[in-house]
Amino acid sequence: MADSVATRIVDGAGRVVAALSVVLRAGSVKHQAALPSVLASGLGISRQLGWRPGIRVREGVVPSG
Repeated sequence: MADSVATRIVDGAGRVVAALSVVLRAGSVKHQAALPSVLASGLGISRQLGWRPGIRVREGVVPSG
């Protein structure tokens, strides 16, 4: 059995372009212990892609191409 914690990765235009997930063996770690690291990592990657506070995350599906 496994559990997971995930967050979105956002680019400078506010598009969700990826997700970051950590899979944990069920019962090995509480979700609350892993969540801050996963969220901080997702924010850090998003900032490297150009996202900044104040850039709204776009809703809906963005066509590829």
